[in-house]
Amino acid sequence: MTDSVRAIIEEVDKFNDNHQDKQAYDRLKKAIDGGMKETELYWRLARACRGMALLPETKDLQERKNYFEEGMSAAKAGMAINDNDPKCNSWYAICLNYRSKSDGVDQRIKNSYIMRDHWLKALRVEPTDFATLHSMGV
Repeated sequence: MTDSVRAIIEEVDKFNDNHQDKQAYDRLKKAIDGGMKETELYWRLARACRGMALLPETKDLQERKNYFEEGMSAAKAGMAINDNDPKCNSWYAICLNYRSKSDGVDQRIKNSYIMRDHWLKALRVEPTDFATLHSMGV
C-alpha cells in the first residue's frame, strides 16, 4: 500500500468518524476513479455508500437503492482483488441487507443466505470484527 493510499484512508476515516458521509464518498470516488484499486478503498466506499443512502436528505427510494447497489459493486470490486478480504465481504453483505429491504419477502429470504455466507467468510479471517458480529446479531 502506498503512502498516498494511506493518506486517503486516514482522511476518509476522519470523515467517517465525524459523520461526514458526503466528503468520504466524494474522496473515495475521486481516488478510485483516478486509478487507485485497493481493497481498503473499496470497502470504505461501500461503507460511504451506505452512509449516503441513509442521509436524511436522501429521501428518494430509488436513489437509496442506487447507493446500496453502488456499495455492493464497490465491495465486489474489492473481492475481485482479494476474495477473502473480510471488510469487503462484510460490507457487501451489509449493503445487500439494506438493498433487500425494498424487495419482497421471498427475495429477502434468498438474500439472507448470501449475506450469511459473506459474513461467515469475513469472520473466518477477522473473528472479532464488530460490524460483522453486529450484523449477524452476535
